[in-house]
Amino acid sequence: MTIEARALLGASRKRTVHMVQPVPQQRLEIEVSADMTKRLRSFEESSFVTTAGPRSTISALELTLHSQAAKSKWCAQARVNAIIGSCSRSLPSVKSGCRCYFAFAQRVLGKTQAQALPPTLDELLAWSGTFRCAETFSNYLSYVKVGTLLVGCCVTVFENDALRRAKRSIKNRAGFKRRDRMFIQLDTVRRIVVECNLPRDEHWGMLYLFAYVFLLRLPSEALPVVRGCIGFAHKDEQASVFMDGEHLCLKLKRRKNKAGGSLLKRACWCRQCKVTCPVHVLWPFFQRLEVGQAAFPGIKAGAALRQLKDVLQFLGLENFRSYRCHDLRRGHAKDMQMNGATLYEILAAGEWKSPAFLDYMSLMELEMGAVIEAHQAESSSEDEE
Repeated sequence: MTIEARALLGASRKRTVHMVQPVPQQRLEIEVSADMTKRLRSFEESSFVTTAGPRSTISALELTLHSQAAKSKWCAQARVNAIIGSCSRSLPSVKSGCRCYFAFAQRVLGKTQAQALPPTLDELLAWSGTFRCAETFSNYLSYVKVGTLLVGCCVTVFENDALRRAKRSIKNRAGFKRRDRMFIQLDTVRRIVVECNLPRDEHWGMLYLFAYVFLLRLPSEALPVVRGCIGFAHKDEQASVFMDGEHLCLKLKRRKNKAGGSLLKRACWCRQCKVTCPVHVLWPFFQRLEVGQAAFPGIKAGAALRQLKDVLQFLGLENFRSYRCHDLRRGHAKDMQMNGATLYEILAAGEWKSPAFLDYMSLMELEMGAVIEAHQAESSSEDEE
């Protein structure tokens, strides 16, 4: 196993961290390297990705790599980059999946971490018995496959048909039940903002309003936001909020499945609801910050979820424990649908592709709206003729 792979998978200098297995209410402790995160991010800073062609790059490497040790180090890093470069934004998930399998190998199979990879087919089939959700098992298999590639082992076992049968078995056991679709709509958002109007609580209300207004994924898109301005230069993975004329704008450097990022704009909606207006309520909150200052420093996704449930409980919502921060995004889409927005407008507001959007709304209602929209478009075309 190379030094780079050992660092990635936690086989070097170690410390103890906690992780959670797919089996509910069971916590395990395993050993991972202290500099794992640093090593995982190093591939983005390496010289493997170039702006020149292969011949020019080879010539440049010949001039800059003066010893065999330097050449070996570069080749080792280039190998790691080639394997994990395609999943760079999923590296935390890759680490989580590998840690989960290492825990299983150590505590159930009696193996050391160095012996855990490559796994055998029987070991993977046994591991499947700890999962309640077939999709989670499928994802974790992919993560362990990446780990197996990193240590230079064969990965053909992951293509075995028995693993597909194991996924079907997990589904048939029906140990995992998806929660019903839930929506945090404008009326509830208004009550949240009113409830969190004290200075010590204001950032919570503004966080949930911000996620609702821009239909954001709260952990990855809302929490990292900073106060910006026109022409503000982003740091990697950052988002910034600024005013451009009469519109509150959100610039996201990167969104899920959209590498080029986004520029989202929201106008005043005081006529509909003064308490939640993006321009006259949300912007004053950001305006008090310095350019580049984080709006929600120190808030973690778990804390935001716990606080949301506490507020919903105080407001008297039934099943408040079942709500998730994602329901703010889902709730705004529902409000748009109820207020007559077209399918195109809803998709554009959330930057959804149609298949992903189906998980948010009632298929029957969506179908009905799409049919009406199609007939309206057809009528307009006939009138123009």
